[in-house]
Amino acid sequence: MKSEFKVSDFQDYIGIIDSIKEVYSMSLDGRDMIYRGMCSKHFKLIPSIYRNSFDKDLKIECNTYNDEVEILYCFIKEASNLIDRLNREDYISWMEYAQHFGAPTRLLDFTMNPLVALYFACISDMKNDGSVSVIINNNYNDFCNFNSKYLLENPNVNVKQDIINGALKKSKNYFEYPYNYIPYYFDKRMAAQSSCFMLWGSIHCSFEEMIKEENRLILYEKPNQEENKRQRFLGKIIIPSYLKREFIRKLDLFGINEKTLFPGLDSIGKYIARHYMNHPDEFWNELDLIDKY
Repeated sequence: MKSEFKVSDFQDYIGIIDSIKEVYSMSLDGRDMIYRGMCSKHFKLIPSIYRNSFDKDLKIECNTYNDEVEILYCFIKEASNLIDRLNREDYISWMEYAQHFGAPTRLLDFTMNPLVALYFACISDMKNDGSVSVIINNNYNDFCNFNSKYLLENPNVNVKQDIINGALKKSKNYFEYPYNYIPYYFDKRMAAQSSCFMLWGSIHCSFEEMIKEENRLILYEKPNQEENKRQRFLGKIIIPSYLKREFIRKLDLFGINEKTLFPGLDSIGKYIARHYMNHPDEFWNELDLIDKY
């Protein structure tokens, strides 16, 4: 698949990012490009609220979507005495806090820094290839035009509030496709990771299932027509498992590590432990860092 490219070394990864920016970005510094790194290339772009899980006791697949409203209200109830500065009805802010602290939501974490995304693709699951998904998010391409008809019919709509209201009221009259935005950084980790969110609308499948083949980026090949270029906004970079440790060492040289991405005493301890342990990959608990991203 042309939209997937398997890197051969660290410089190759940087070259792919530069190539995508040169062809598709409208910004000189690539500010309209967002990234998500995942430790397995098989993982899809889908929020935790829509991921199926398997209940070993009941031996059935479970989906938390039916409990979305209950989960959010439960988080607000339990966290209100700890986050007293939020209005009880500021649901989008409550959802951001819930996402940040591990509760299932319709938000998916992205970063505006390709090196941060590479870190999350490499820091765990050393036996499997990782991946970095790249999305071009500007006013020129079709990603931002997914909801254009709805916006034309509702020019004064507050997108985030409209999606949240639709979700809470189980209404179908709201945004269908994901909406990308930069939140207020209420936590040091969000700033350190250059965080941004993608908020899912009324379509609850993975992002890959929503788009067509012509929406995928062509790496190292310039599209023949401008219209063809505008249609393309999603690419995937595959990180071979055997390169993960080397990439983590390279990223450390650029100041991308658990100490800087997760400011706090616990992360300093883990950073030191990784440097002094003989088998650092055995030390990491995947859920400890990855689920917070």
